Amino acid sequence: MIDLSAAHEAYARRPQGNPQVNRHSTVTAPPPGKGLASMTSRFEPEKTPEGEDSDEDGLSLDTSVQCDSLAVMRAQVGSLLQRFGEDFVQDAQLVCHELVANACDHADKPHHLSVRRHTRYELLIEVRDASTDRALRIGVSTAGPNRGNGMKMVEALSSDWGVRRTDNAKVVWAHLRIPA
Repeated sequence: MIDLSAAHEAYARRPQGNPQVNRHSTVTAPPPGKGLASMTSRFEPEKTPEGEDSDEDGLSLDTSVQCDSLAVMRAQVGSLLQRFGEDFVQDAQLVCHELVANACDHADKPHHLSVRRHTRYELLIEVRDASTDRALRIGVSTAGPNRGNGMKMVEALSSDWGVRRTDNAKVVWAHLRIPA
């Protein structure tokens, strides 16, 4: 059994999102033959407000992911975010790792990771894959009985997360509050 006490503590300490932000709810229909329990209803991230996009500060990583070298991806994320301190780097690395590992374990290739500043105070992590029809289910894994806690950790560490679908891709995203 995996000890999630640290994730639960992080969830209790997490900053709450801006209540003035408008979000648009999306509901993903369950795949054929699956019941309502497999449905996912989350919010799509809003577009970055005009003037708050900070690509100019170099806070951006956009890369294809090789599933056999997740340590390389973690190192890239660590290098990108080192200025924000070890605790934030470790949280961001864990969220990236869990989202990418889920794509590697459960979704079709190609897998792509994007990490960038979403607003002045939030980091946006997105993992895109080619499995548009698979529902994301918290606490349930097709990879074995001792799996399925990754998205619980993502939920505990992020200020918000969700799934966005396009015609040819699924994007699982998470916001992390950037420390002041």
